[in-house]
Amino acid sequence: MTVRHGDVTSKWIASGSARLSQVFRGSADWLADPIGAIPPRPCPHRAANVEAAGTGLNEPVCYREIGPRTVIAMDRVSSWRLKIERAKEHCAALDAEVVAWVATKPITMTKEKDPDGRRHALVAEIVTPPLLDRWALMSGDCVHNLRSALDSLLYGIAIHETGLNPPKDEARLQFPITSSPEEFEVQKKRRLCSLSAAVQSEIEKAQPYKNPHQEFPPVLELLGSLNNFDKHRTLHVVAAVPHAASISDIVSTGDATITVSVYRTIITGRTEILSFTIEPPNPDLAYKYEAQITICIAHSPGPSKSPFSQLAAVLASLIEDVERIVSILEGVVGQMQNPVNVNLSQASHFRIDKAGVTVIKALPQTSEAGHT
Repeated sequence: MTVRHGDVTSKWIASGSARLSQVFRGSADWLADPIGAIPPRPCPHRAANVEAAGTGLNEPVCYREIGPRTVIAMDRVSSWRLKIERAKEHCAALDAEVVAWVATKPITMTKEKDPDGRRHALVAEIVTPPLLDRWALMSGDCVHNLRSALDSLLYGIAIHETGLNPPKDEARLQFPITSSPEEFEVQKKRRLCSLSAAVQSEIEKAQPYKNPHQEFPPVLELLGSLNNFDKHRTLHVVAAVPHAASISDIVSTGDATITVSVYRTIITGRTEILSFTIEPPNPDLAYKYEAQITICIAHSPGPSKSPFSQLAAVLASLIEDVERIVSILEGVVGQMQNPVNVNLSQASHFRIDKAGVTVIKALPQTSEAGHT
C-alpha cells in the first residue's frame, strides 16, 4: 500500500490559543506589594520648593517641580514592568476562559465518504461557539500593553540619560520596529536622538531583521503589526487547524494507493479538514486520524507559510521577547532606579551605564523661587 500526502492547502485563517497559564507562572506575584517591593527611583531634578512643601529630597519619593510652589510625586514603580505584568494578567484570564470552553468538548469530528468509497473526508463542526470577539479584545489588550512597555522604557531611559523630565523630544520618543538597517537609521534619527549610542545599539540588535523566527514572522515585527491592526480593527481570532491533520492504521484489503490532502483552515459550521482518495475504491475502509483544532490568531505568513498560528504560542513569544529586550536595556543603563555619585541638586544631564553614573552637564543652583 502506498500513502502519498499531497501539499498542504492553506485557506485564509485567523488564529487562536490553547493553554496559557503554564507559560506565565507567578505573573501576578507583584500584586502582593506593588510599591514597597520595588525601591523608589530618585529624581535627577531639584524641586526648588520641596522644603516649602514640607518634604526633603532624601525621602523615598521622587518629586518634580511643575510650577511655583507646586510639587507632585512621580510614580515609584517602573511603568514598563507593570505593563508587562498586566499583559500576563490578560493572558491568564484568556487561558482560563479557553480551558473552560475546551472542557465542554465543543468540537465534533465525523468521518464521511462518497457512496462508491473512492473519496473519504474528516469533517469538524463546532457545537459550542467560542467567545472569539471577547478573546480578540483580551488579546489586543495584551499586545497593546507589551508594545507600550517598550515605549515606556525608552521614556524612562531618556529621563535618566538627559536628566530632563519630560525629555525635550518626548513627543517623538518611540521604540522603533523596522524591517531593514536603512529604515532603522531613519527612525533612529527621528525617535532616538536623545538616547546614548549604547542604548541605540542594543535597540538595533532587537530589530526584526536581526531576529528571524522559525515559524511565524519575527516576533517584534509581529508585535508591531498586531498592535497597529488592533488600533483600528479587532484582531482576527478564530478556531482553526494550525497544523496538518493526519491518518494512520489504515486497514484495506489488497494493494491500494491513497492520496491525502489536508487543510489549514478556519472552522466555521461543518468544515472539511482532511480528505483522501483511494484506488481501488473501498467503502469499508477503516482508519484512525489525528487532528488539532485550537484558537489561533491571523498574521502575515512567516517561514511556515501559514497565515495564522496558535494564539497561546504567539502571546507567549511576544511576552518572552519584550521581557528579553527590557532586561537587556535595563542592564545597559545600569541601576536606573538608584543613580549614585550624583549631586541631585546639581545634576542636569547624566549618563547611567554599567560603569556607574557620569555627570555630563551641570547647571548652577537655582534660586528658591526659581525653576530648575
